[in-house]
Amino acid sequence: MGGVIAAYSVTSGLKSGIARLSEAKSTGADFLVDYCGGCNWFFGTSKLMSLKRLPDAYHVLQLVQHATGERALNDDNKRVAKKIMNATMRYLVPRTMSRKRFWYGSLETFPKISNLTKKPE
Repeated sequence: MGGVIAAYSVTSGLKSGIARLSEAKSTGADFLVDYCGGCNWFFGTSKLMSLKRLPDAYHVLQLVQHATGERALNDDNKRVAKKIMNATMRYLVPRTMSRKRFWYGSLETFPKISNLTKKPE
């Protein structure tokens, strides 16, 4: 998820998510556990978009809920991933492809932090 935000690229994010899930599969893992909500739904979206058979990703709190009998693990991740993918295709992809994207100028043009924190004499 951080990679998507940093690069503002859905495709690089999906490639990264698929790569991480493929790594988990290569270890023989039945599923992947994460603690980040953003990563969790991005893993679900990556799995949904991949042609490979990849393991599911569960948030650690889903496992705690399952262990306490609060609710069974189900297809919530798939449902949420589909909603997010629909929104991504509708809103983010067109903006990613747009030439109207905002770019920062050189960082040298910003004032130095040390100049901002000096107390007036």
